[in-house]
Amino acid sequence: AGSTQCVRATVRVLEEKGELAKIASEIAKLGGNIVAVVTFGLSDPSHREITFKVVGIKRDDMKGVFERSNAQVIDLRDAGAPYQPVLVSSR
Repeated sequence: AGSTQCVRATVRVLEEKGELAKIASEIAKLGGNIVAVVTFGLSDPSHREITFKVVGIKRDDMKGVFERSNAQVIDLRDAGAPYQPVLVSSR
């Protein structure tokens, strides 16, 4: 299960140089391999959303990476889990 574990996460981070690199480095240190990543600009230019698909890491370990990097977790699930929409903002 360790190497076949696949996690998908969407987080909101500060729009600053190196934020994505710091998170990617922490994921790699825990043995995770990022197989897909997408970034989205937001209406608030001080933040950005990033969606990751990572293999070889457990969901709880990914959550720890995001907590240590002060990223706001929008969605975190094992890949293949059914989509359940969550209202993030009513604006």
